[in-house]
Amino acid sequence: MRPDVVERLLLSKRMLARLASHPVSEPDKFFIADQILLSHDAAEIALAAIADQLSKLPFTEKQYLMSYFDPLRSLHPDRDVTGKSYLSQLNRVRNDIKHHGLFPDPRGWARVGENVQECVFGWCREYLGVAMEDLDESVLVASEQVKRRYDSAKEALSNRAYKAVFEQLALALESLIRENLALGSIQAGRARPEDAIRLSGFGVHANDFLALQEFLPQVEGFSDADFTVRWKQSEYGHPGNWNEHIARFCLKTFLDVALKIQHAPWVPVAATFGMVYRYILTAVRDGVEVWEMRQGSGSLSGGIRFPGAVNRVAVRTLAAGETIEASRILPVKPLLVLDGQDEAPEPEIVKFVVSQIPAIMFGIETYVARKDVKISCVPQKNDVIRAHFGELPEIDWQPDPPE
Repeated sequence: MRPDVVERLLLSKRMLARLASHPVSEPDKFFIADQILLSHDAAEIALAAIADQLSKLPFTEKQYLMSYFDPLRSLHPDRDVTGKSYLSQLNRVRNDIKHHGLFPDPRGWARVGENVQECVFGWCREYLGVAMEDLDESVLVASEQVKRRYDSAKEALSNRAYKAVFEQLALALESLIRENLALGSIQAGRARPEDAIRLSGFGVHANDFLALQEFLPQVEGFSDADFTVRWKQSEYGHPGNWNEHIARFCLKTFLDVALKIQHAPWVPVAATFGMVYRYILTAVRDGVEVWEMRQGSGSLSGGIRFPGAVNRVAVRTLAAGETIEASRILPVKPLLVLDGQDEAPEPEIVKFVVSQIPAIMFGIETYVARKDVKISCVPQKNDVIRAHFGELPEIDWQPDPPE
């Protein structure tokens, strides 16, 4: 079925559910009038959707409930559409209420919602081969992978395998995110307020999304084929959160989120410096010393050891023009302000984290005199970066302003 047809059938189903959810032992005329009007609209919406799907819309300028029956009868000329006689009475009673203020006997129409639901469900089975009982909004999920994971989660719920419900929903959410570049920074199983705020622009309820994320495990892997889930037991990954009530909430919330963000348009996201640039330190003279600050140790009598002073240890000497690539740079300001100075002078040393030096362990903070190197920011050597950001220029390093 076309998505718009499915949506109309779901609307009709929701209206019929409202009728069934308000039982009254002694209905008055106003209650029955409300039931009649709602039942009439639910039937008309369903008939119009079915006729539209089958290309059997009436050839009339104005279309109303009874105008759909003859075109549908052409599919079986030997008999009328099921329920036509009852719907004809419903149509007359509805018109009397709306246009003449005439209310029917409440006792004669007490089961109007139930009768119309029987008609609508029968039409869907007969003409579309669809069981309305099983029709839910998940049929509108565009991605086959996401739909398959969601269906697996529903099956796990029916089997009371509640942990599996959350695992399948996490995999479904991760697949949904990976298929839409507009959602690239969001990750399944990570409840971050900034993600909820972003998705609220698409109509997602922020609180519900954060709650969903807290109940889901994290997902690792590069594609749906090798996704694995990882529970964090010390936080929310334990049987205390694996029950039917929470599983149903997460199924409902996931479906709402999926339908609202599956076609989310791309919104520009500010790129961090490290995504697109790297630092290059170039020696401006021969004999530039690169050093680390390492903590020494001493010993007392009896072999007891104690921390010693922090020592400067040279780890490399650069020749003029030699370069070092770094992933992070931080100026080291002098701690003292001399008399006559309003603030500390510009730093004479920069501290950086090495990213590509075999002789120095990755992540070690290393130091060099600022006057001995030229610090440049060059674009990352990455085809993906070039594809998304074009040919970026090389720029000079500028220290961040103080906070």
